[in-house]
Amino acid sequence: MPRFNTGALSVFKRSLATVTEAPPAIASETVTAASTRNNNLKFSDSLVSRTEESLNSEAPHFRVGSDKRYFPKARVILLRPNAKHTPYQAKFIVPKSFNKLDLRDYLFHIYGLRALNITTQLLPGRFIRTGTTPRYRSGQIKKMTIDMEEPFIWPGEQTMSAASKNALETTNEAYQYTYEMSSSTGSDKFKPSKAFEGLYKFEGVDHSVESFIPKFLGKRLKNEKNKAIKADSRATDNILMEQFLKEKQK
Repeated sequence: MPRFNTGALSVFKRSLATVTEAPPAIASETVTAASTRNNNLKFSDSLVSRTEESLNSEAPHFRVGSDKRYFPKARVILLRPNAKHTPYQAKFIVPKSFNKLDLRDYLFHIYGLRALNITTQLLPGRFIRTGTTPRYRSGQIKKMTIDMEEPFIWPGEQTMSAASKNALETTNEAYQYTYEMSSSTGSDKFKPSKAFEGLYKFEGVDHSVESFIPKFLGKRLKNEKNKAIKADSRATDNILMEQFLKEKQK
């Protein structure tokens, strides 16, 4: 008969006891997680049911704020959708102080539009420089995109006649010419304007072109010119002297 050590036997009993006690703990954790999941599902179901009830009625589908504004001064601008937007989405430019709750409340109480989901986008400002002033950074632009209950399709753009298009292009070119003439400084005044394909030059500026002549060539041409002038004056003097002598001999 093999002999068993009492110390090893006690360790073996403890290991068996630990194994038998572990499953109840795991089972309790499983029950707790399942109960938590059921509670979450119940809350989500109640939230969905309340939203459906508010959508079926004219009541707001969110909690209305207590601060009442009868004459809001905020400017909300509706933008044309991009290629990635669906007919159930709309994009707005809003003040930077606006948050999602403000836009949702604003659209519902003024236009009766329900914003089911809202995403925010904050665009950085761009650097701008006018004339000789140092450049500065413009303010940030805040945009919000909402999901709507019903689709909305923008109307098609109106077509312009040929005369209207020509008048608009002429006005834009004239504005560009005036802006370039007022903002150009230094050597930029001598550059041709980009407006009207460079046909018109800036008023009040001498656009005469000076031909470039190298220094050594200029000196040589100047010496030759002086020699020609001296030779011409000598020839004139000789002719006058001969005429004087002929008249004196007579």
